[in-house]
Amino acid sequence: MKNTEQNLHHILTTQRASLLSEWQKRVRRTSALQLREDFDGHTPDNVLEEFFDLIVKQITTKQDYHLLRQRIFSGEINAFTPDAACRLLIALKKTVLRRLKSFTHNAEAIFDEILLRISAYYHEMRYRNLAQRQSQNLRQRNIEIARLLAVEKQRAAHLTTNNRIAQMALSTLDPSEIFRRIVHEVQQSFNYQHVSLYFLETHANQMVMKARAGVYEKHFPEGYRQNVGEGIVGHVVASGNPIMANDVANDPRRIIAFPQEKNTRSELCVPIKTADRVLGALDVLSRKKNGFNWTDVQSLMVLTDQLAWVIHNAHLFQETRELQDELVQSERLAVIGEMSARIAHEIRNPLATIGGFARSLQRAPTPDRIDTASRIISCEVTRLEELLTDILNYTRPRKLELEPINLPDLITDVYHQVGEGLESRGITYRQNAPSDLPEIPLDPAQFKQVLINIFKNAFQAMPNGGKLHVHIRKKEDQPHIEIEIRDTGPGIPTEIQDEIFKPYFTTKTKGTGLGLVISKQIVERHGGTLSFTSHSGSGTTLSIHLPDLSSRKSL
Repeated sequence: MKNTEQNLHHILTTQRASLLSEWQKRVRRTSALQLREDFDGHTPDNVLEEFFDLIVKQITTKQDYHLLRQRIFSGEINAFTPDAACRLLIALKKTVLRRLKSFTHNAEAIFDEILLRISAYYHEMRYRNLAQRQSQNLRQRNIEIARLLAVEKQRAAHLTTNNRIAQMALSTLDPSEIFRRIVHEVQQSFNYQHVSLYFLETHANQMVMKARAGVYEKHFPEGYRQNVGEGIVGHVVASGNPIMANDVANDPRRIIAFPQEKNTRSELCVPIKTADRVLGALDVLSRKKNGFNWTDVQSLMVLTDQLAWVIHNAHLFQETRELQDELVQSERLAVIGEMSARIAHEIRNPLATIGGFARSLQRAPTPDRIDTASRIISCEVTRLEELLTDILNYTRPRKLELEPINLPDLITDVYHQVGEGLESRGITYRQNAPSDLPEIPLDPAQFKQVLINIFKNAFQAMPNGGKLHVHIRKKEDQPHIEIEIRDTGPGIPTEIQDEIFKPYFTTKTKGTGLGLVISKQIVERHGGTLSFTSHSGSGTTLSIHLPDLSSRKSL
């Protein structure tokens, strides 16, 4: 075999030119040995010469096929298809064997071994390339799947945020609070650099920033304005179409409101609109170039549809509130008118009495007349003072000055204060209270006024005698103390029971009609309630519920 290799090498090197020429002619006559169509390299003759020299080199290096494999895998000799490369070697083998006079069998074995190696290397390379392409395709598919998953996660996050925002819109009727919550929710959920909400003022042809959240929150002045048609927001409001600017540094529509805003790389603005008009815009910023995609656009458009509904409701709420204010103002004027008429009536009678007796004293100031007139004038002045006190207590309630009070003792003191002479009128009084009743925080002076008003009404309801019972209770399962004051008068007629707590309503010939109103006001300012039950012929019961000491401390 050694002699064969030496003879082969000798022939291939000494007869190189003629062998190469003969071999190339043989190759050109075979169409299957043409170059690959996608090959863009040397001329065919140069490629064949390189192939020839490689085979000579391989025969010289004997059993070391490393160089052959390297040249094939490096792409230096795979200008031919694997089949063509094998045919080239077969053609070379035939050309050489024709000139070899001996050892042809061994020489053919050498060429066949090289042929097998070339075929194996080409197939190895093909399978390796196929595996690489499959691996690359798999990586690409995995990248695409990861991208789609990220998009779906982003879409799911947007839907979750939109649902939370919808719940926010239902949680309060204050539009400013809703808008503030929405921009903070959007900014925090998606980590946007900044989020702004603009309303369109059609009469001024400007957008007004109503809410903002993010890194630029402190830089925008309150009520920041921008003209329609200027800046990305202005273009969105003018056109009614969203704008996704993923490289704002090169966007001529961009407006930089302050130097720090140069840190923004992308901007997405979506209009807020109903079917027939644009109401404003939602503008979001990102620190990243290409920071937004169409999933962001679609999600924000869903959100702005909700915002359009919120703005519409806000307008309705504002209109309703204005109507309510007008109604309240009308009712207030009506009450003032009624109060003025009532006060005028109540003041006129005492003043008429005072004026009449004063004029009588001027005409005939006798000692008896002076004594009578002075008493009556003094009573009428007291009446006027009480009237003015009631009016002031109603219109300008005094601040509560709370202190721990023993309720049964306070009620007893009030009874002694106003109950003088009741027994002679046939009125009996009874008071029940538990011995372990806790002290409760009350303003003693103002709460006495409540009890005095209630007691006086009860006494006046029993001109022919009766019973006044006061029951004080504290149930363990209830956080309040109940005071029940029950008389045995004729009761309150059903048709006027709804009027009892209205200002200036009274069935008496004297009085302002403010006693029970003031009493209810004082009780409610103590955190309690005042109510009544009454049935014709069976008397009236007034019930006061007050928080106990532990409840008051927990407030």
